[in-house]
Amino acid sequence: MINPSIGVNNLNVGIAERQETTGALVRILVVTANPLGSTPLQLDREVKMITEALQRSRKRDNFVVEYRLAVTPSELRRALLDLEPHILHFSGHGAGDQGLLFVSDESAGNLYRSDSGEVRAQTHKANEIRFVPAEPLAELLGLCDDHLECVVLNACYSDVQANAIATYIPITIGTRDQINDRVAIKFAEGFYDAVGAGKSYEKAFEWGKVAIKFDLANSEATKILVLRKKGETTANVTPTPPNPEPSKTIASDPETLPFLIASDYFDSALEKQNRGDKQGAIVDYDKAIELDLDYAYAYTYRGSAKFDLGDQYGAIVDFDKAIELNPNLAEAYNRRGVVKHYLKDYEGAIVDYDKAIELNPNYSLAYNNRGLAKYNLKDYEGAIVDYNKAIELNPNDADAYNNRGLAKYNLKDYEGAIVDYNKAIDLNSNLAEAYNNRGLAKSNLGDYEGAIVDYNKAIDLNPNYADAYNNRGIAKKNLKDYEGAIVDYDKAIELNPNVASRYNNRGNAKSDLKDYEGAIVDYDKAIELNPNDAEAYNNRGNAKSDLKDYEGAIVDYNKAIDLNPNLAEAYNNRGNAKSDLKNYKGAIVDYNKAIELKPNLADAYMGRGLAKRNLKDYEGAIVDYNKAIELNPNYDAAYHNRGAAKYYLKDYEGAIVDYNKAIELNPNLAEAYNNRGNAKYYLKDYEGAIVDYNKAIELNPNYDAAYNNRGVAKERLENYQGALTDYDKAIQLNPDYANAYLGRLS
Repeated sequence: MINPSIGVNNLNVGIAERQETTGALVRILVVTANPLGSTPLQLDREVKMITEALQRSRKRDNFVVEYRLAVTPSELRRALLDLEPHILHFSGHGAGDQGLLFVSDESAGNLYRSDSGEVRAQTHKANEIRFVPAEPLAELLGLCDDHLECVVLNACYSDVQANAIATYIPITIGTRDQINDRVAIKFAEGFYDAVGAGKSYEKAFEWGKVAIKFDLANSEATKILVLRKKGETTANVTPTPPNPEPSKTIASDPETLPFLIASDYFDSALEKQNRGDKQGAIVDYDKAIELDLDYAYAYTYRGSAKFDLGDQYGAIVDFDKAIELNPNLAEAYNRRGVVKHYLKDYEGAIVDYDKAIELNPNYSLAYNNRGLAKYNLKDYEGAIVDYNKAIELNPNDADAYNNRGLAKYNLKDYEGAIVDYNKAIDLNSNLAEAYNNRGLAKSNLGDYEGAIVDYNKAIDLNPNYADAYNNRGIAKKNLKDYEGAIVDYDKAIELNPNVASRYNNRGNAKSDLKDYEGAIVDYDKAIELNPNDAEAYNNRGNAKSDLKDYEGAIVDYNKAIDLNPNLAEAYNNRGNAKSDLKNYKGAIVDYNKAIELKPNLADAYMGRGLAKRNLKDYEGAIVDYNKAIELNPNYDAAYHNRGAAKYYLKDYEGAIVDYNKAIELNPNLAEAYNNRGNAKYYLKDYEGAIVDYNKAIELNPNYDAAYNNRGVAKERLENYQGALTDYDKAIQLNPDYANAYLGRLS
């Protein structure tokens, strides 16, 4: 409930004294604005000084203070209606005739507030700065003349606005020149110390100036402060500085100022840091600290500059000092957490983020950062909880949506991840990482074409995005565009030659093109870069196996298993190599282990079935083929081999059913036609058998067994000349083919 408004007469008596007689509270509204494009100000420090000044005053129980941070014009208008303040305090930037700098209403949802009071945008969609000129501001405040007694404009060049406001309001305070951050803060402290003690506004104004002179030993700065009483307006006030730039509050070189205090160097350092001159910023932070050894913000920002220059441990030393000086400085904890995070001390980072959030429960950036640390510890559910909070506090934070998408992706919630990536892209259409990450999620859903569209966009936004090239290569490989995949892997490697997985991926594509020697070269490089890469050893073993170097392959599979005893594929592949060396029992031991580690590995059942078949355990082989088909109903080779096992058990009809299915799934499987022909032969369907042998030979003109088998079928049909021709061809293709010689002799 708002207390009844009071008159504004008898201002020689302090408002605290006057309100005390009525039992009403003095209502103070403090508004701050530091939009993107303007130099960061220590607004939280000013707010803290105002709060503490009133809390320690004799009349502390007579005041109620409301704050509106990162204020927009419409937020100020509504706050004036809601609160009906007696005192309005504005802290931020001023630009003379152009006006005071507010956060634009259009961009308010895109901004976050750091603990230091900085307002920063998460996207670049809006114009963050809104200039409010003197006249509309004065007219707005004139509507409050039944309760508003004093307006303090603690901003550069604000006497232009103060002059206009003095038409309506009893007391208005502004500045006729630039005012540096520390001077502004000290004036606010002295002014509210006096207001809290029951002094009149004019007396409080003098107390504020004395605080600057006495505490900062700076008499010159007090000359820019102006107090205007109602009706004390002039036609001409201090002009707007030439070509005002809201991003600057002091001259770029503090040596050009007539008085030098620590905050001058601090402001100069901030400007240099924002321009990218980190080293120059550190020089100025050093000077600020030399002049004020207790300047916590200077240590904090110097730490950030050191971090940007790669001096992580120097940064931590500065953050430690800042926290020692000001244990309630949430931003220092957050920034120290970032450095620990970079050093992979994720637990230590979380401790710092926890403290930052404890000090500032609305610190969206700290929630986002803590989520990242949890993500790196594979606590994806915990990360999502933090990202949810960051988004709740700042619904337009594209990075938080992107990060939450990554956590969902790692939980295999690919659809949920895509929803978050969509939102991130909607908020920031230039966020290349979100396109890349959405591509990964689409790939895991089998939408390789859609994934490539996203990778294309990521690369368009960032032509040096090596991960996007690598990921696009993987998608192309899955679409069997092996040459295109290699082009992308080449580019990824060109951009960053030291990532082992990219050589491994390129080796896989070369293997698919049957360039096994080239693949081995890439696997060698992957292993050189990462000697603990079990996948690379496994893949190199596969390439050696394809080159029939089964012993060499087994050496690589052994190493892969040594590095990763849970790599089921390595056991399966070693089993294959042992089978090729006719060590079927040893192979079965490996297949058993692969199945134990990965019960849904269809290839392991398939391999074990082949080994059992070679040991003449046809029934056991069929059991394994059945399981492989259950796990992968489109496994053409499993149908084919089950047909072969049934054939050996003389179940020719059952064999033909399986061969039919294998051919349906893979019409180019020459062996299936040949074997189906064999089953038809034993069912005395010689013509049908010859049709299948013809197809096998059409698919593989060098298929010696198919020529031999067709010769046998022709012989049964008494086509002896045709049979002889086929036996001759079989022998031509394989001079050691004994059955063909026997057939020709018969």
